[in-house]
Amino acid sequence: MPYRVESGAILLHLGERSEMLMPADPRARSEVIEWLFAALNSVEMSSLPWSLFQFTGDTEDMPGRQMLDKLLSSRLHHMESVLAEREWLAGAFSIADIAMADVLRLVGRFDGMAEHSACRDYVSRAIDDWVERMRPEDRDRVVGFCVAQSKSGVDHEADYRALKALRW
Repeated sequence: MPYRVESGAILLHLGERSEMLMPADPRARSEVIEWLFAALNSVEMSSLPWSLFQFTGDTEDMPGRQMLDKLLSSRLHHMESVLAEREWLAGAFSIADIAMADVLRLVGRFDGMAEHSACRDYVSRAIDDWVERMRPEDRDRVVGFCVAQSKSGVDHEADYRALKALRW
């Protein structure tokens, strides 16, 4: 098996092995994959440069920066209209939601979704869903650790036990 390091490849790999993360029905499956690509190639493509400016504290108002701000704003405006109408991107929670919630979470970290309540609510739902899938005795430790690391700007991993194993 090839070594997978790209998040999209990892998510597709997981989705291929669990109908809980990507449905077997061809039409539903296609919608999940479309949203996964949208998260990684449309929304993340516009949010990543913006986030890098935020990380570095660069607030200089240059034409290129203005273009990136407008691009992110248009993507968030589109996602706001989509997420105002549904709980998850493609029906049930899927690999597309794992990707999109992570992309939007980073924007939210820098208050980039202040005017996008449906996007904020979506990220909150995804985080709540993740926490609910953990064994109760692990929740406080893992969530506390992840919140502290995120606030500090530290990349991190956390080990925990899920309530239900995915069936491969």
